[in-house]
Amino acid sequence: MKTILSIVLIFCTTYFSAQVSHIFSIGDNDTYSITFSKNGNNYDFDVFKVGENDKKKNFTLPKLDIVTFKNVIFQTLDSLTSPNKIARDDNKINKTIDEIFYTVVSNIDIIDDLNYAPIAGNLETNKIVNLYRDRRYLKPPYSQIKGLKFEITNTQIVFQNGFIQDVIVDGKIIKDADSKIDECIKLKDFENTELRFTNTYGIGLSSKKNIRNLERISLYINQKKNVDKNLLYSKRGDSVDLFKNNEIFIKLGEVIKSYEFKNDLYTNDFSPANIKVSIEGGKSTTLYKDKTYKILEARVFSDFLGFDSNKPNGLIQFELEKQFNFNTTRVKLMTYLFRSGIGFMEYLKLAGGVTKIEDNNRYLIPEMQDIKETSYLGQPILINKRYTTPIDVTNHQVWNIGLTSNIALIDMLLIKSQVHINAGFKFAQTKVQDSLRVLNSDDTVKSTLKEYNLNHWQFFPELVLNVLPETRYGFYASWRPKYLSLLTDGLEYYGALDPLTGARRGNISKWVNEYELLGYLYVNEEKQNGKLFVRWRLNAEMGYRKNNFSQFQLGYSFYVLGRGKQK
Repeated sequence: MKTILSIVLIFCTTYFSAQVSHIFSIGDNDTYSITFSKNGNNYDFDVFKVGENDKKKNFTLPKLDIVTFKNVIFQTLDSLTSPNKIARDDNKINKTIDEIFYTVVSNIDIIDDLNYAPIAGNLETNKIVNLYRDRRYLKPPYSQIKGLKFEITNTQIVFQNGFIQDVIVDGKIIKDADSKIDECIKLKDFENTELRFTNTYGIGLSSKKNIRNLERISLYINQKKNVDKNLLYSKRGDSVDLFKNNEIFIKLGEVIKSYEFKNDLYTNDFSPANIKVSIEGGKSTTLYKDKTYKILEARVFSDFLGFDSNKPNGLIQFELEKQFNFNTTRVKLMTYLFRSGIGFMEYLKLAGGVTKIEDNNRYLIPEMQDIKETSYLGQPILINKRYTTPIDVTNHQVWNIGLTSNIALIDMLLIKSQVHINAGFKFAQTKVQDSLRVLNSDDTVKSTLKEYNLNHWQFFPELVLNVLPETRYGFYASWRPKYLSLLTDGLEYYGALDPLTGARRGNISKWVNEYELLGYLYVNEEKQNGKLFVRWRLNAEMGYRKNNFSQFQLGYSFYVLGRGKQK
C-alpha cells in the first residue's frame, strides 16, 4: 500500500496544471467533468462522464457568450448520453449550465495571469564588428587588426539563470575599405574565410553593470573554414599564425549592439527567461521574463528505503526552493590554455521542505537515564537525563527552512562543469516522544508521556560539482559538513552505543557529513515543464562514520502554480 501511495503521489503531480476543472451533475446519477483553458484567443473545453474517461469530448469557442456556450454544451452532453437526450427545458439543468459558464468566466483571468510574461528587453546585434589580436603578443593588452572586419551571419545565444551561458557567432572576414591593412599582417589569403567565435565562461546579464561590461568580454575562435593559407603576424622577424594559435577575438559588446532592458517597480534583475535565441547579423529580437506559473518550482521525492517500516526515513518528502541572482559578474580565471570564469556571491537560495508526513517512526525517542538525587531540602528527587546523537536528530527531522549563499562559482565550459562553493544555515524541527518521570512520596516512580518539538540549527559549508552535458539531463555531486546546534536544555548529545561492548564514545561530534549524488532528466525536453530525479544521500557522524543513515529517492519537479498554457 505504501508503494502504491508513493508512486501515485509522485506521478500525479505531472498532471498538476493551470487548466481549471469543474465537476457537475445532470439528473440524479450522472456526474460529469469539464476542463477548460485558454489557447491564444480561443477557449478549449474537454468534457467527459465520470467513470467513462475514454469517451471524452472536446470543443473550442472563439469567444465566451452564454448563448453559444449553452448550445454547444448541450450538444456535447447529448453525444455523451446518446441515444438519450438532455432536457433543455429543465430549469435545474439550465441553472447548472449557467453555473458552469460563470465558473469559466471567473477563472479565465487566473489562467491569463499565470501565462503572463513581462518583456525583459530588446536585443539588437551588429552586422559588422572589429577583429582584435590577443594580449600575449601585444602591449597594450590587445589591438585592433586594421584593414579587416568580421561580417556576422548569425548569432546564437543561450540565456540561463541570469547569464549568457553560451554564445556562438558565425561569419566571415571581409576587407575594411576605410583603412589600410596593418603592416605587421602578412595577408596571403583571407577571402571566404569563415570563423566561429564562442565564449569560454558564462557572462552575467542581470544587472546594469553586467550590461555595461559586455564590451570587455572576448569571444575566441572555436572553428574555422576555408583557411587555405595562414594569417600571419610578424614581429622582429618572427611570424605567428593567428589562426593556429587562436590569437584572433571579437568583443561581445560589439556583437550585441544594444540591450534595451525594461525597468519596472521592484525590478533589479533585467535578465530574460531561460531560452535559446538565434539572430541574423544586424537584426533584433524581443526577450521575455519567465511566465508567472514558472516562478515557483517544487520537488516531491519518495524514499525507497523509507518503505522499511523499521526506518524513520520520510516516505514522501516535499521540497521548495527559489534562487535569487545577487552578483552575476564573472572574470577570467586560470591559464590561456584552460580558460574559465569565476564569480563571487553569485546567488542566494531560499529553500524549505517537509521531510516526513507519515506517522510511522515519526518521533525521536531519546535514551533515558534517571538519577536519584537529594534536593537542597533533603528530599529525594529524580533527575531526568535524555540523550541522543546528531544522526538521530537529522534522521527524524520533520521540516526545515534555510538560506544558502554562494561564496564562489567556477564556470568551466571546456569540461562541461561548474564548481559551487557555498555556505548556509537551516532551522529544522524534530518531534520527540519522551517520558517524564518523577518520584512519589512512597519512593515509587510515576511516568507521564511527553511529546514536544525539538528545534535546532544547522550550519554548513557546501561544495557542489555540477556536470552539464546537455539540455535533457545533468548531474550534481555535493558535500555538506553540517554543525547541529540544539535549542533546548532537555536533550544532550551523547556518543552512539557500541552494540558489541555496550560502551559509548566520550568524544561525540556535533558535525554530520552529508554526501549527495543527484541526477535529473527532463521528462519533456521541448517544454521543460518537469524533471525526473534520482537522488542518493548518506549522512554520517563526523569522526565515526559507522553511525549513519542513507536515502535512495526517486522524485519529480513541478510548478507550484501549475503548468500554464502548453503549446
